[in-house]
Amino acid sequence: MSSVVLAGSSSGTLTIAAPAAAGTNTLTLPASTSTIATTTDITGPAFRAYLSSNQSITAGVFTKVAYDTEEFDTASAYDNSTNFRFLPNVAGYYQINYSAAVEATATVSRAFVELYKNGASYERSVYMTTVGGTEQTLQGSALVHLNGSSDYLEVYQRQDGGSSNNIRAIYGSGPMPTIFSGVLVRKA
Repeated sequence: MSSVVLAGSSSGTLTIAAPAAAGTNTLTLPASTSTIATTTDITGPAFRAYLSSNQSITAGVFTKVAYDTEEFDTASAYDNSTNFRFLPNVAGYYQINYSAAVEATATVSRAFVELYKNGASYERSVYMTTVGGTEQTLQGSALVHLNGSSDYLEVYQRQDGGSSNNIRAIYGSGPMPTIFSGVLVRKA
């Protein structure tokens, strides 16, 4: 049986030596300088939060969705009580998923769910209501770069038509339709 030997030096050089055994023992590395990922390189903030009770919204106004209940928040980077925003402490690229259910009435003509970055619109999902009086879940996802110090994300919803309406927390006894989640996929 063969083994691979790793030998470090005081200069910080790590040498990988192929075992001296019969047969072909080839280790091929690219002719470039790079870094091998370690556990600390791939772990980072991850969260999932949801709306626990219906939230009223006024027609024609973008309203921040108050995802007030956390299922998990690995780095305490999601604020579920005051600002309802994700502010990670690690710079990198984040996969973000968001949804919000609009409690449609016959007068709702369309609805939006929108991801905001640093207080400004970043990405929008639009649903055109075709059947009045039905609930619709609007959803979106984005790969977003965040600087790890001041960048933050929030979700807003708007419905057009009627006067006020609800962002739905639960469909009867079914699953939660209003969810906000994110995870670091690569450090910057």
